[in-house]
Amino acid sequence: LYVDTGKNPIADAMAAASTEVGKYMQKHWPGAYNDIREAEKSKVPSLPPLWQMGGENGPGNVMMVSRNLGSSAHIDCADKSRSFAIWVEELPGRAQNWYFILPDVSIGGSTGVVIKLFHGAVITWDGAEIRHCSSVTKPGKDNNVYGCMFGSCR
Repeated sequence: LYVDTGKNPIADAMAAASTEVGKYMQKHWPGAYNDIREAEKSKVPSLPPLWQMGGENGPGNVMMVSRNLGSSAHIDCADKSRSFAIWVEELPGRAQNWYFILPDVSIGGSTGVVIKLFHGAVITWDGAEIRHCSSVTKPGKDNNVYGCMFGSCR
């Protein structure tokens, strides 16, 4: 059961970040933005856009944040839209072995695609259709890497 404490610094930060991400997506990734928004509208029951997620201009009602995540290859069966993610690093340039991997995608006959992540990297993909994972990153001393994914799921 969720009970609002009345202390909203996290909600305020989420609203500010989501509003800016929504603006960025509308300008640079309109297909992913529109896909997420349409999927959110089609949910039953339909939920109004959350102010904490940027309201009418935000990128939907789902945000997932990871810290130093390494994951096995998987499909996100509950996803209803493309995913949009941005990666950041506390101490940019320090992390090693930081990759997003698409093991079943091929470019020029390759066996899989490995995308080297960096502070500010942005990727959009259909997690319900494309198997994906992330490497076990070595962030380095006093450093962390974060991923922030927006999409329509569950």
